Amino acid sequence: MKKSIKIFFSLLTTVTMAFGVVAPTVSAQDTNWDEVLTQINEVNQEVVSMEGDGTITVSADQFIDAALNFDFRYNVEEAFALELAGDVTGELVTTDAEGNPSSMPLDFAGQASIIDGIAYLFDGSSWTVEDVSAQEEQIAADFESIMSQAQEQAETINDPALTQKYFDLSETDSEYVMTLKQDIDSEEFWADIESQVNLEQIKQESIDQAIAQAEAAGEELTEEDRQMLQDQMDQSFEAGKKIAFQLVDNMEMRYSKDTYYLTYLVMDYSLDSADMEQIAADMGESTESLPEDFNVAFSMEFNFTNHGEVFDIVVPEGAPTFDEASSTEESATEGTESLEESTTEESVPAEETSEETTEVPAEESSVEETTEESSEAAE
Repeated sequence: MKKSIKIFFSLLTTVTMAFGVVAPTVSAQDTNWDEVLTQINEVNQEVVSMEGDGTITVSADQFIDAALNFDFRYNVEEAFALELAGDVTGELVTTDAEGNPSSMPLDFAGQASIIDGIAYLFDGSSWTVEDVSAQEEQIAADFESIMSQAQEQAETINDPALTQKYFDLSETDSEYVMTLKQDIDSEEFWADIESQVNLEQIKQESIDQAIAQAEAAGEELTEEDRQMLQDQMDQSFEAGKKIAFQLVDNMEMRYSKDTYYLTYLVMDYSLDSADMEQIAADMGESTESLPEDFNVAFSMEFNFTNHGEVFDIVVPEGAPTFDEASSTEESATEGTESLEESTTEESVPAEETSEETTEVPAEESSVEETTEESSEAAE
């Protein structure tokens, strides 16, 4: 069951990437398509500070029904800083050896902030403070690489006709709206996409990035590991291409007419037992552990606002500073060492006492000698 869920989520990246290829182009009935396209592409290639909120829900029969709600904001103009707060609600369903299901409630609220290379993490009961400056640099490098690839793709896909072929385009008083069409011919879609971008190159870049991240984390990848990663990515891409339009129920994006920034994004996915059997077959996996009536629904909805503003992101209220956290950790370490030393010292007198105890017979011998001397004197 868990492997099946993993397979489902591994396809989302492929599917989302595919529709993202044609997503940058937006138009409306009385709009100059070329002008809107140019503005959208130029504006959204630049990474700027912003804030927003989101909801991610996942529901799988006899497994999970949960929702993650969160708010976020971040700065990138001067120094990177982030605030994120969220909560998880729902329930997780488990089955015992006899096949009897039971549910466990999911109830979690936490927050995370990154300021000046220091991460403050709150798990609902305690704080963890860590220096992540080294990881922050790696994240920034990876992010820059991804944005660079996205920019190259966006510059390649300046085709309003392709977008109008696969998206219903409309407008409100304040936004351009793009909605994925229904009943799209999958083979025709992928032929159009591959005529515009090199999917093999994108796939290989994803593999290279995964390898680089693993090596940066200290993992040693053998040639066998690399080949396995290559095979898994190949299978994921092919399975994603075959099942893409069966997975996606709805996809909609909105852009501000004033700024051309993305303001809203929603994606709804679902699949059932038949879909999973097809995916598993394409990826060489088994579906023996799947329930007969298997259904998964996955949804992501985001709102984005205040693009380009600089936010006052500070150390969260109630969180210890990095120095305080380090001092507390050192004190705890010293306390442990002191306790160990104290325990060792206290054990020494016990040994001496034991030795003194073993000398008692000698004292008894001295008493006997004194008694004998007293007897002689009496005589």
